[in-house]
Amino acid sequence: RACLGSTKVVHLLRTSPPCLISPAIKQMESCLRDTLRSIIVGDGPWFDDFQFDLATLPIDMSGLGVYNPADISNFAYVASMVGTQGLQDRIMGVEPPPLPVEFHRSLESLQSIIGPLSDIELPQQTQSTLAKMFYDKKRSWLVSSPYITSRPVALQRRFLAILESTRQPHASDFLFALPNEGLCQVMTSMEFRAVMALRLL
Repeated sequence: RACLGSTKVVHLLRTSPPCLISPAIKQMESCLRDTLRSIIVGDGPWFDDFQFDLATLPIDMSGLGVYNPADISNFAYVASMVGTQGLQDRIMGVEPPPLPVEFHRSLESLQSIIGPLSDIELPQQTQSTLAKMFYDKKRSWLVSSPYITSRPVALQRRFLAILESTRQPHASDFLFALPNEGLCQVMTSMEFRAVMALRLL
């Protein structure tokens, strides 16, 4: 998480309409997928779309907190435009121009995922609140995805119990810990991959 340069990516996504940088977003997503696959399973199997989508959820939603640029692009530009509109109006001191067509396309795409937002609700939203709505919806899709629902009932219950357990207080604290060989607080590659296999189902 610390090595991704995420703040630079988020700044790019907040200031650029997704439709204009979609090739770059897809390339960043592909690079992130390959990197996570290499770290979590190496050259082995078992890292498909479900695991990637789950890994890129926030930590408090059972993910690893390694955010997919394609996900962020759904709400970052909209949040930036909405959040800075008032400031732009005050700085310019003139009648604000209409929001660009790219904004309306991005807003329409976002609302197709999280549901409609009224003209009164929208200006009150920040990037954090829009992100929460987006990731809540994404997690609900994953929980009801065929990857889980196509399994035997006993295994479905096990998967759902694991997903719920990783949301409990302190269940994910290890993800914030820095390795310390002096205190023997390190994981071997095998131990790490075993933990990831359990967490990402």
